Amino acid sequence: MLEIAILYYMSKSLGDIVQAKGRMRFGYQLLLWLFWFGGELCGAFAGGALSAAGGADDPNMILVYGCGLVGAVVGAVLAFAIAKGVPSLKADDDFYRGPSACDRGAAGAWAPAASAEDDRIRR
Repeated sequence: MLEIAILYYMSKSLGDIVQAKGRMRFGYQLLLWLFWFGGELCGAFAGGALSAAGGADDPNMILVYGCGLVGAVVGAVLAFAIAKGVPSLKADDDFYRGPSACDRGAAGAWAPAASAEDDRIRR
C-alpha cells in the first residue's frame, strides 16, 4: 500500500514537470507506473536468480524483495530522466513571436512591427 501512495505522489510530480513543458501528463505518468512495476518484476527475478545461485533450498525472500525495490527505483529514475529530457513545446525564441508582434499594413497583410531602428534607417 505504501508503494501505491509513493507512486501517486511521484506521478503528480512527474505530471507537473511535463505539463510545465506544454505536454500531456497521462502518457508520462503511465510510463512511470509501467517502469516501476516492470523494474520491480525484473529486479525480483534477478533477486530470485541470485538466491537460487546461492544453493539454498528455499529462496531468500528478503533478497528477492530488496532487488525488486531496487529495480522499481531504477525504473522511476529512468521515467523522471526521460520526462526531464523531453524538450519544451513552448516557443521561447524570436523565430516565432505570433501575430501580436506584427502590425497590420495598409494592404491588410501582416508585417513586422516597426521599431526605433527602422525609423533611423528611413531618415
